[in-house]
Amino acid sequence: MKTILKRPAALIFLIILVITIALFISVNPFSQTKANEPVKKIGVLMSSDFRLPKVEGVKKGLAEYHLIEGKTAAYIIKNANEKSELLEELAKQLVSEDPDVIFVTGESEALAAQKATQSVHIPIVFVGVGSAKEMGLVESYNSPGKNITGVENYYLILSGKRLEFFKRLLPEVKNIAIVYDPRVTPANPTLAFLRGVANKLELSIRPFPVTGREETLQVISGLDSKQVDGVMFLCSQLLESVTQEVNVIALDKHLPIMGVSEEQTQKGLLASYRMPYFDQGLQASRLIAKVLQGEDPSAIPVESPSKVEFVVNISTAKKLQLNLDPAGLTCVTKFLE
Repeated sequence: MKTILKRPAALIFLIILVITIALFISVNPFSQTKANEPVKKIGVLMSSDFRLPKVEGVKKGLAEYHLIEGKTAAYIIKNANEKSELLEELAKQLVSEDPDVIFVTGESEALAAQKATQSVHIPIVFVGVGSAKEMGLVESYNSPGKNITGVENYYLILSGKRLEFFKRLLPEVKNIAIVYDPRVTPANPTLAFLRGVANKLELSIRPFPVTGREETLQVISGLDSKQVDGVMFLCSQLLESVTQEVNVIALDKHLPIMGVSEEQTQKGLLASYRMPYFDQGLQASRLIAKVLQGEDPSAIPVESPSKVEFVVNISTAKKLQLNLDPAGLTCVTKFLE
């Protein structure tokens, strides 16, 4: 201490540092928790374990706001475990727990949560939802209205980019099967959009609607490699759940598949183009923090994905003996072995 006192510059720096820290603590509402301050309750509604990375992203992001699980934040998680018919009941159970905010991981979850909160004002933050305005979840993207905001996944536009990157990666591909779940709200408008994109890319697309596991596997097994030389998935919980089984069939038939998430690419599909699930949750955590700080979700603009990645599984490309185009490879943001 004597040494410090003999150095005025060092002492002044120390005083400034202490004042700065004190000011930061005073303006950050989550930096200190009073002994009698209630823990924030964060409800989570999810359709399956496949979306757990989104929840992990939220937890990681909120920890930066000093909302730490088991200390200043309590997570109430309701998981339908791939049984979407349970979501409405689970949403009601979640509402009965009176959380401060509800985080939902996809379209079906968002619709169930919105229905369950019609008579109570519990804010909702969503990710993994496409065409939120067209679905009636929000009134507009700049001013969502109601009790909801979130991160829009731009289902239609990203599907078009997916098709474009598939063609860039494999220029020789001419005929692509589009496998989709027609129960997903943006799926049919997306098909119409993809036909226009396919024409510009000089591609032929063939749609294959599926609504169940067995039907999906039958469709993939029945694809004729003489008529179809590639497959592209549209976003759906169903196709997430059968990725590994589909991949086994695709490898046997030497069919490259363009998926919709890095998680699918990790499980063996050739490529994907989308914002990673963990990063979706991380981005949503900032919106959740705003809500917990008192901001009205109806006035918080819906955000677009802050990070979209084009991921390629090199091991799968080798197994399929594909010659990936060097120009297409320059667009890749992440390679998996």
